[in-house]
Amino acid sequence: MHSDDRATEEALFRYGVISPLLEPGLDRAEKSRRRREILDRVHISPRGHRRVSGRTLCRWLKAYRDGGFEALKPRPRRDRSRPRAISPEVLAKAVALKEELPERSVRQIVEILAMDPETPVDLDSLKVSTLARHLRLLGKTRRLLAQPARTFRRFEQEGPNRLWQADVCYGPWLPDPQDPNKKRRTYLVAFLDDCSRLVCHAQFYWAEDLVSLMHCFKQAILKRGVPAKVYCDNGAVFQSRQFALVCAHLGIRHLSARPYAPEGKGKVERFFGTVQRSFVPEVVRLKPKTLEELNEFFWAWLEQFYHHHVHAETGSCPATRFAKGPGEIRLADPLALAAAFLWREKRKLDKTACFSFQGNRYEAPAHLAGRTVEIRYDPFDLSRLQVFYDGQAMGEARPLKLRRKTDARVEVPPEPETAPVPRLSYLELLRKKHAAALKDELGRISFHVPGGEEENHV
Repeated sequence: MHSDDRATEEALFRYGVISPLLEPGLDRAEKSRRRREILDRVHISPRGHRRVSGRTLCRWLKAYRDGGFEALKPRPRRDRSRPRAISPEVLAKAVALKEELPERSVRQIVEILAMDPETPVDLDSLKVSTLARHLRLLGKTRRLLAQPARTFRRFEQEGPNRLWQADVCYGPWLPDPQDPNKKRRTYLVAFLDDCSRLVCHAQFYWAEDLVSLMHCFKQAILKRGVPAKVYCDNGAVFQSRQFALVCAHLGIRHLSARPYAPEGKGKVERFFGTVQRSFVPEVVRLKPKTLEELNEFFWAWLEQFYHHHVHAETGSCPATRFAKGPGEIRLADPLALAAAFLWREKRKLDKTACFSFQGNRYEAPAHLAGRTVEIRYDPFDLSRLQVFYDGQAMGEARPLKLRRKTDARVEVPPEPETAPVPRLSYLELLRKKHAAALKDELGRISFHVPGGEEENHV
């Protein structure tokens, strides 16, 4: 792994540790409780299991507040070439021995390791106190190993944008734009506000992939502001490095559901149940031909029915509950938002400072010839690539040959032949009502999606 990549992974880990303390509106008691919880916990870092000291926690918090995400990247270690006191193999065997019988003393474990013919340990070099410290840092003590598992508690945030839940579900089948004689599955990506049950943004896509997730997430932030936390499952797209980077750059705490514990995402899953019962049967009757048409019907249903229908659990309409607060909506800075959603790739420049990317040819600043640089780009616009070296912006790469305008993962189907809806229906009435409501709004933004619409890149 490149040193820049290792530094980014470590910075993501550090942000994950301090993010509970960055939430606005925390009183002193809650901050103190969260700080103790962070210091008592064993964290999984890129370098393995570790604990964080109070001094280190304060240093990371100050670095982030002063310099943002980039300031969390570590400087190269001065002692990285020195050998460690305990090898990973010996430590792994010690952990297994302690887990097998938590009553074993550390001295007993050292004596067992010394008698192991596969990995003999010198009793003079392996100190009992050293091994005890490592086991304590990993949480492998008699007391911690005997602690029972925690039980799940129902939760609900007290204000809008304190927490969003995100998930993906199956959508209806539509004619494949590449082959209209075949049917193709659609996928609904949704971000739902935990307090109000308002859907910050949801949209049907052709794939359950990173392009769809990033597009939906960006629209949700543009429409509803920046959440303090986002809670999602352990699917590959939600655990991707790109999604984690966006959260870190925007100051969003990224929470993941525990494996085999889906109850934490119950609100967004209940919303999907409402979609399947109320929206899908109606839209299937209309037989939409395109993804754009499907989304038009869905957004009309969402804005005119779901958001203004009293929710059974809250006793209020999602739109009304979201608007009442309490708390202020944190809007994203346009430049910071654009920078956070840029994708990143490494490229080696040739001796003329040129490089190939996605079938295109670009020229970087001349003084970087022969070096490996990071390019940051909008997957919907390959005409503009930003060049970074050692974390510093070096300007834009000049396109020499531009054969592709979008990332290969962005699907741009051919223009479909549109046909009028044969009869009026519930969804058609909602769509007309929604269109009339949009005419009364100012500053409406039109965005490109992987189905053919246009987007204003912020």
